[in-house]
Amino acid sequence: MKKLLLIVSTLVISMLGMSQNTDTALLSESKTEAIKSASDADMTSEINKVFTQYSIQYSSGKYGRIVNTTSLQSGFGKNSTSVKSIVSGEKVELLKFIPDEQVWAVKSGNKYGFVPISSVMKLKTNTELEKYKHDVSPKLIKEIAPRLPKTVRNSEISKKVMLKVLVNKKGKVEEVKFLKGAPELKDEVLRQAKKLRFKPAQYRGENVAAWTKVPVQFVD
Repeated sequence: MKKLLLIVSTLVISMLGMSQNTDTALLSESKTEAIKSASDADMTSEINKVFTQYSIQYSSGKYGRIVNTTSLQSGFGKNSTSVKSIVSGEKVELLKFIPDEQVWAVKSGNKYGFVPISSVMKLKTNTELEKYKHDVSPKLIKEIAPRLPKTVRNSEISKKVMLKVLVNKKGKVEEVKFLKGAPELKDEVLRQAKKLRFKPAQYRGENVAAWTKVPVQFVD
């Protein structure tokens, strides 16, 4: 009986020790993540407090341009302090507009804070870029060299044109736009553009459709 009690006691102590170690590990991991997040945000406790109060997200994907050199503030009102100076023309991420204070919460570089509405010009979202998002651009693997139409072979027009093509997931041309070049060459180059072949664009390792520009040189 004494042996049995000794074994049970040992097991209980061992389990308590494992539980303590697990709790310590989880606490340590949680603390590390909190420190990492704070470091990534590069945000003072004063700004963090205001962001929490106004439910401001730390990213939005919407951008604006600073139209006159201004100060990025830690808050609004007499108690706010300057975080950094933002020069005219700099692009900032717009996080949230606060109408009562007439300020934008923004991210500038790795700094967060507030700037007056009068200092910000909102930039339009490029829907084409969003729709055809990629981190690796299409790569041209088969070019074309169309012949000059007979009607312009003796003229002095430029033989080079620029196209914008939509490359699908298989590397084939889905759509073509004539960007620049002699108008006399437009019909012929658009007709031949479908012969172009590409290594498809990629986004996070997956083939995706994307737009790309392609110069084409006509030959005699």
